Amino acid sequence: MFPDSSIASKFTCSESKCAYLTTFGIAPYFKSLIVAKVKLEKDYVLLFDEAMNSQLQTKQLDIHVRFWNEGEVITRYLTSEFLGHATAEDLHERLIESCRSVSLHGIVQLSMDGPNVNRKTYDMLAADIETETDHKMINIGSCGLHQIHNAFRTASSDTGWDMEYILQSLYWLFKDTPARRDDFTKVTGSTVFPKRFCKHRWLENVTVMERALEMWSNVKAYVETVEKGQISNPRTKSYDAISKCCADELFLTKANIFISIAKELSPFLQKYQTDLPVLPSFAQDFCKMLITIMSRFLTDDTCSKLTSAAKVIKVDFSSAIIYKEMSKIDIGFVAEKLLKQLLFNKKISERDVYTIRAVTKSMLSTIVTRLVDNSPIKYAIVRNLGWLIPHNVICIPNDPCITQLKNCLKILVESKHVKDSKCDDIIRQFKDFSNESRTNPDFISFVPGTARLDTLMHSTMQKREDWVDLWGVTKKLLLLSHGQASVERGFSVNKQTMSDNMEELTIIAQRAITDHLRSIGGVQNLVMTKELLISASSVRQKYH
Repeated sequence: MFPDSSIASKFTCSESKCAYLTTFGIAPYFKSLIVAKVKLEKDYVLLFDEAMNSQLQTKQLDIHVRFWNEGEVITRYLTSEFLGHATAEDLHERLIESCRSVSLHGIVQLSMDGPNVNRKTYDMLAADIETETDHKMINIGSCGLHQIHNAFRTASSDTGWDMEYILQSLYWLFKDTPARRDDFTKVTGSTVFPKRFCKHRWLENVTVMERALEMWSNVKAYVETVEKGQISNPRTKSYDAISKCCADELFLTKANIFISIAKELSPFLQKYQTDLPVLPSFAQDFCKMLITIMSRFLTDDTCSKLTSAAKVIKVDFSSAIIYKEMSKIDIGFVAEKLLKQLLFNKKISERDVYTIRAVTKSMLSTIVTRLVDNSPIKYAIVRNLGWLIPHNVICIPNDPCITQLKNCLKILVESKHVKDSKCDDIIRQFKDFSNESRTNPDFISFVPGTARLDTLMHSTMQKREDWVDLWGVTKKLLLLSHGQASVERGFSVNKQTMSDNMEELTIIAQRAITDHLRSIGGVQNLVMTKELLISASSVRQKYH
């Protein structure tokens, strides 16, 4: 490995020694660096999620921390906890320990996904923090990205079209069955096979459905050949489901409706599947996505009045006058074309057409209502972060930004993150900041998603003593996390680092080391500090 070093070439280390070197020496040192940085910065956001660890047969609770580091917001792995039962009380006990390990006084937000157990955990932790510190956490609900997946899943399931069962059946029909795959290839001449359906992130199944449509004519040919007795009948539930689906004249129409609606939602997910501080633009982009969906089943007059997030969340869906006529419900270009062809060829009736449009309308309505009810935009602070968007900062007149800033300050004062005596100073400082930023080319050319908002604000605001109060508010609000991207990626890291008979402490150690190496850009950038060497040399004492 190191041919140029005689010392390295003679170095040996047993498996057990390497394990306790990483577990009790290197990993604790890297964790201490994170804890020290968080304590120095004071404010932080805690993120958590749990998943099944199949190797250990326990639930693994991963905890990450989000904080400012060298002028930008970063999210780092903190630790993992391993649970049998994962009740709200269990989660609360482990999370409060992690908070205290860094500083209970510094927590700004608890970021999570949306199960009821997590909401109860949040309430318990929030009560503890309010009791033991002088402030409340800022609540923006659960992960907005999870809510989109969940809304689409619920709406799709409610249609009764059984898309999940059909796509899963298609996959398992040819999974681990060489003989069946060989029959399919001989009948169709194709070696294209289905993709696996993802149960947890339904919007990632667009490619799964597209693959199903790509091979559908071949699937029908395969089923026809089986029915003629020319090849063996699989006699499985999967085959029965696909055989039944092949007889459904409307399957292709339904599948294309599924794809059409999913593609309206996917771009938002792709844009916001990031650790960058993008919450200031979240409400604006989220509402654009919602209005696009609404325009497919609500009247043009209704949609034209939705000029703000506040108006979007106040739409009265119980009012019949806001809906389009059934014949004008937008089911998507391809689905519309297929429906007309089927009707023209008298393979379906007018009643079938009406039913398809009615179910599509219900699907669209379910998606929108669930997103409005459960997404972060129902929280005032999320709807009022637009004053941090560079394009808005330099706009003339700046009254909308001032109004949004005041609304944010009301929430921060109520949660005791800002003293009300400082608010007039903060507003005055923002006006001054806005005026000076209008000539700043970085503000003029700023493009969300390609440039970092945190580094821009840090470079322009942090060094000015006359903007110190404004910077304090900006710094705190840019910490807020809109999603769980880093935590979910961590579970993928688990799969990469896991091996047989690995114990809990070793998993945590490997995760901590992997996280540190990624944060510095690779092992080649690792600096062998005196503190690291001391930590490594003292492992025998810690191990025993």
